[in-house]
Amino acid sequence: MPLFVCDKCKCVDNTALGHYWGSNQDFFDDEFKGMAFCNGCAPPKYKDGTINRDSGEEWHNHFPKQSVEDFLKEYPDAKNDILNYDPPT
Repeated sequence: MPLFVCDKCKCVDNTALGHYWGSNQDFFDDEFKGMAFCNGCAPPKYKDGTINRDSGEEWHNHFPKQSVEDFLKEYPDAKNDILNYDPPT
């Protein structure tokens, strides 16, 4: 299961359920460029003004919403499966 960490709330999400691939899209504010978001944290619109229909949705409930730290306590071997995980040094 391809996982990522939301750049805003630091929860672990699935790339098919959140906005990991949306990190290549232009959200309305340049500060969000290149960021990956869970669906609850995704910005409301894109630079061209179109509405992001998946923004601000409630958690999808396909699995519990967990911080990356809590997720890795439960699944310690998963750290290599999280695409944008940068372990603390």
